[in-house]
Amino acid sequence: MALTQLQDWRRLAAITLADIIPRIANPQLTTLDGSVDDLLRKLVNQPPRPVGRAPYVGLFGDNSVSELRRQAANVVRRFLPELSAPDLVPLDEDADRLIREIRGFSTTRPTGVLAYEGLYGYTVLRVSQAQIQQFRRQAGERLEQLITGIDSEVPTPADNLADALVRALAQPPLPPRPSNRPPYAGLFVLPNTVPFRELRRRGADTLNLFVRLINDTQLGPKDAVVDAILRQITNLLDFGGRDVLGDRPANRLPYAGLFPPDPCSGNNPDPNLLSRNFTLFEMIRSETADRLGLNNTPNAQEIANLRRLACNLLQPARDALGPLRITSGFRSTALNRAVGGVPNSDHRFGYAADVIPVNVGTRAFAEWVVRNAQFDQIILEFGTLQNPSWIHVSINPNNRRQILRADPNGIRPITL
Repeated sequence: MALTQLQDWRRLAAITLADIIPRIANPQLTTLDGSVDDLLRKLVNQPPRPVGRAPYVGLFGDNSVSELRRQAANVVRRFLPELSAPDLVPLDEDADRLIREIRGFSTTRPTGVLAYEGLYGYTVLRVSQAQIQQFRRQAGERLEQLITGIDSEVPTPADNLADALVRALAQPPLPPRPSNRPPYAGLFVLPNTVPFRELRRRGADTLNLFVRLINDTQLGPKDAVVDAILRQITNLLDFGGRDVLGDRPANRLPYAGLFPPDPCSGNNPDPNLLSRNFTLFEMIRSETADRLGLNNTPNAQEIANLRRLACNLLQPARDALGPLRITSGFRSTALNRAVGGVPNSDHRFGYAADVIPVNVGTRAFAEWVVRNAQFDQIILEFGTLQNPSWIHVSINPNNRRQILRADPNGIRPITL
């Protein structure tokens, strides 16, 4: 969190509390006064209030309830803006919770929303309307890609998250999904016989639309929730449930850092990155080259060929089907000779890769490429025709769209 934004939030919270504490409606001390007392003691470094002691006793003299609240408001007004921590601390959480409690709001902030963020939005860190629209477009598209790429006929945890986000972003917001109802059911007027995959597709499309339609003029709580759910769904579907992305850092705006420049657009500050999810390293690493001490470094043209393969075939397939494991990519002349490759192998020039998909079968991957991508060759290699051991895919300047089967009997054309 930029310190100027956090300082402004603390200043606004202090002003808010100074205004609402004296206006607590009950003329008698209540649990709200207990919460005010707890915050005061933390602000002025006093020990916690002993159990059974009335609020404000030991902090102020013997006065009327209204005067005690007025004095408490003055202390908060003075000391809360003086917090110097450069990031959010538990005291900020307490101040946010107290404002919500006195105002009768839910004290549980939505998933991903920081202390103060849902109360005040961003007063210092401003983002252009063009950037906000781009963030929301990217988030909506990415969520739709992730959800439609789920290869399951039954609901998954990611579907539960997507359903909850659709309901939260609807106008007006929809009530939580009943526990006995699958994700997306009830969101659309459809027969009960509609396959779950169709429900999921419609849910993903609606989610994309709702994220794009967020019309707040600045980034705010809705964007924070979208950011948080996008992180959770990405962890589930791209990283096997591992918390790779983690929670949004408190020093980062919603969406910031989730959408780095796309290397395929030509804006590529990282020379090791061929596309969003494919690196040069994974396309050139080779156990054989390491074992034999062979140089497997491609030249500039071969790297350009690898990037074309990644951008035009591998990345679109990954977006649709999930992670892909590259078992063999570029081969230098020496490596190609060592593994028994033909001299004009597409691997030799950076045109080809051998792929094993993680979330779908090898044949399903091959069929997707045939239907959706430009290619030179697809070879279903070894294993069985329905479950090949791996898939060879290639792109070159003269794509022939050859679909082949390789097994111990040789190589022959097939159709998919």
